[in-house]
Amino acid sequence: MNYPAAELRGILLIKSLTIQGLKSRKKMYRTAHPLFFITLILLIYCLSCITGIISVTYVQAQTSVEEKKFERLLKDIPSITVEGEVRNKGAFNLLKNYRVKDAIFEAGGLTKDADIQRGEILRINEQGKILQICFNINLAMAEDPDENVILQDNDKVIIHSLWEKGSKHTVFVEGDVKNPGRYPLSENMHVSDLISTAGSIRESANLDETEISSYGIASGKSIKIDNKNINLGRALEKDPLHDLVLKPYDRVSVKRLPKWDKERFSITSGEVNSPGIYTIEEGERLSTLIEKAGGYTNKAYLRGAVFSREKIKKLQQEVLDKMILRLERNLLPGQLLQICTTSSNNKAGINNLELQQKQNLIESLKKLKTTGRMPIKISNLRLLKGSEYDIKLETGDSLYIPEKFNAVYVAGAVKSQSSFLYSDGLDYKDYIGMAGGYTKYADKGNIFILKVNGRAKKADMGILNWNPAQSRWELTAFSEKTNKIEPGDTIVVPEKLEHITWLREVEDITRILTQVAIITGVPIVLF
Repeated sequence: MNYPAAELRGILLIKSLTIQGLKSRKKMYRTAHPLFFITLILLIYCLSCITGIISVTYVQAQTSVEEKKFERLLKDIPSITVEGEVRNKGAFNLLKNYRVKDAIFEAGGLTKDADIQRGEILRINEQGKILQICFNINLAMAEDPDENVILQDNDKVIIHSLWEKGSKHTVFVEGDVKNPGRYPLSENMHVSDLISTAGSIRESANLDETEISSYGIASGKSIKIDNKNINLGRALEKDPLHDLVLKPYDRVSVKRLPKWDKERFSITSGEVNSPGIYTIEEGERLSTLIEKAGGYTNKAYLRGAVFSREKIKKLQQEVLDKMILRLERNLLPGQLLQICTTSSNNKAGINNLELQQKQNLIESLKKLKTTGRMPIKISNLRLLKGSEYDIKLETGDSLYIPEKFNAVYVAGAVKSQSSFLYSDGLDYKDYIGMAGGYTKYADKGNIFILKVNGRAKKADMGILNWNPAQSRWELTAFSEKTNKIEPGDTIVVPEKLEHITWLREVEDITRILTQVAIITGVPIVLF
């Protein structure tokens, strides 16, 4: 059937559109340009020819229709949203005469936590202002016309929770209970009830003193805090003087027993009669730990006792990490830049070799770990008690007493690094001679000895002693012999580093490597 173009102006009325047996509502569309309808008609005609399931009726527009207000081309479908305690929150199409009850049913119904006394509708009026309409959900579901409100486009229906209503009724418990936190305040809740809800107390809880903090408002202007102490043990026994009734916002603080610390222990190992881990109390001293371990064995070498402390170990590790970081910053960035800008193949090869040496040094230093060793003098228990070395113990302290060994180790810039049999009367030079003597670049003026008791001393300078805490050499007491070699000592011969070009870039490199050797107990040998 042919339709002249002039007849296509106006309104296209789709009287019926049937697809697989489903009919849509009748809708009227208008456009000012006739090409729109020509394209649409051709599309519908093609579909009709292919499927045979689309029928379209065209009606010529009447002149009077032009004077009417036309509908929008694609008009939004009216909708509402439902939020809160419903099973299927979301947006839903707004049908004619659609009410609160209909919206709740379409959202899957109420949850068990819904507050059936309280609901609200948020509505935007023509001025763009938000209006709040409250309703009783229970009455709305019973189709009370005053509560079962008719909904409008863009309404938001909110179903509140029972827990919102009671959100202010909470109490807190903290401290030595198994599950500290905030809990709902039930009717006539006592302190004992709250402790039970929190999973009971820990074994470290102080039953004699527990604090309850209550919050109130004074004259409507400020918050008033009232603190009171109770005996928790009596409260758990339901004593009415202590098992108080709680009020909203009350905070119960269960304190810990004084000096309680289940992690307080010290370790003994080596040549003691009963090595192991021992619990310590506040104020216990080293002599007490040795007594618990059954005293020394006959093989104990007291001069070589190693006492380590975790706190010292952490401090030493921080110092070591900072020194390594300083070396890394001084050595590596400049070398990488130099390699990138070098044009000569020979120079590039040398720079690559130097870079590899620097990286090897840094990596070897990073593998080192500090010991946390504190130099002490262990002696007979009777002499140790009351002396300056009978120090107070801290958790994690460890004491190792080695078996006596008759050897002296020589390391560093000597021709043969090794251990040698101790012989009374020999000095450090004798042992260096046993090691084959100095190498070409040995730094003979900075030889030092890592003593068996953990101290470091300069050779040939008996009044100087290394202080690891201050990282410096200090004068020692004149009465103390410092240059005598003992079994277990390590003689360290540093290397003159001036011949290594890239080490000249680092200020005080000798001092840095000496410090590393002292706090780790490992002499640094470069090449």
